[in-house]
Amino acid sequence: MDAQRFFSVAYDSRNHPKVRMLRMRGGGIAEYGRYVALLGILYDMRNRIDATDPVALSYLASELDLPDADAAKAWLKDAAAVGLIDGGALEEFGVVASAGVGREMEFRAAKASAGSAGGRARRKAAKKGEETE
Repeated sequence: MDAQRFFSVAYDSRNHPKVRMLRMRGGGIAEYGRYVALLGILYDMRNRIDATDPVALSYLASELDLPDADAAKAWLKDAAAVGLIDGGALEEFGVVASAGVGREMEFRAAKASAGSAGGRARRKAAKKGEETE
């Protein structure tokens, strides 16, 4: 498996107050599973899902084990209402996004960039060393 295709989920996140509120809105622990599945989808989609696109909503309904696109819309509104996804982005722009996923993706990009920069410096130093010999 590709190491970049993983994300962390705290072992006690099922008891986070926001997750508990989503669970209490209906569906119980299955709501937590849907939320974790949504996080995976957001990573795959670079933290942006167009909730105005009927195909995207049907896809979400299928992936989140919801009966249809309308149920997916309702579930997203519930997730936004408890603060698990960006309610402003959903309401104003019709975009599903997560601040946490966004921060993690920015961190990973910065880490990758720093690693690349370090690699370039090492290659440059190695090449310079070869030229002086």
